[in-house]
Amino acid sequence: MKKPLIFLSLLFICSCTETTPWPSKGIYSGYYTNAFEKSIFQPSGTNEKWWLTRTYSVLSREELNKNCPNKGSNPCVVYLSLEGELSSIGEHGHLSKYNRELVMNKLISIKPVSEIQSSNK
Repeated sequence: MKKPLIFLSLLFICSCTETTPWPSKGIYSGYYTNAFEKSIFQPSGTNEKWWLTRTYSVLSREELNKNCPNKGSNPCVVYLSLEGELSSIGEHGHLSKYNRELVMNKLISIKPVSEIQSSNK
């Protein structure tokens, strides 16, 4: 009797920790938080948080600040659509806190969070 219970418990635990399947390359949209030792991308409609790697040539500090509600605020949160490459599940980002890394190859759009929130009302 104990073996089926252990199996069911493990099955339940594993099903709760699964992440959404994602393509390894494509267009991704979501919220980006940039702050000291943080570069977090949260895809729209999920609770997942990925480490975002960007280069200055793709998204500059000036472009970020232009779209932050409090110019130069820390943290800066914006809504991004981007073309990128997503890693497999592993340990990524600052102190390996993130289970995926999204490498940004091209910025499609950047919007202040206030624009997204007002369009959802």
